[in-house]
Amino acid sequence: MAVSAVLNGSGSRKVTVTAEKAERIRQAALDLRYQRNSMASAFRQGRTGQVAVVFQNFGRFNIHSSYRADVMNGVMDALFPHDYTLSLCPKLMRSGDADFVSDGRFDGVLWCRPDLTEASANTLQHASIPVVMMHAPPGTVLGVPTFCADN
Repeated sequence: MAVSAVLNGSGSRKVTVTAEKAERIRQAALDLRYQRNSMASAFRQGRTGQVAVVFQNFGRFNIHSSYRADVMNGVMDALFPHDYTLSLCPKLMRSGDADFVSDGRFDGVLWCRPDLTEASANTLQHASIPVVMMHAPPGTVLGVPTFCADN
């Protein structure tokens, strides 16, 4: 508990660490090259800091069109000031495992240009995290927010 209190500023309120002991803990962490485990912290906090951007038919960035790069820049402009990281996920639904949406690896999903099956629509509708569909008409999946860019 003392180590957690010193290195993470957490732990039991009942833990009192002297300045000398805190310095020994910090020095030991430095000597051992301690690194905070971000996965453990995410588990403890219930927040991953990751938002998935899913392009089912992503293809490649095209030098003749800046569309995908413009979308990614806009997403990054919205996420980064709030300490979220972007995960670009072009193949997740092709794997046939739609459970990734609610399996704890993301705090939210932006679904771009959805190509929905009944199963994937059901997964999005019942996701335990926020999902927003881009380039989808309103009501595409009941209860899932959508928007279309006015090009």
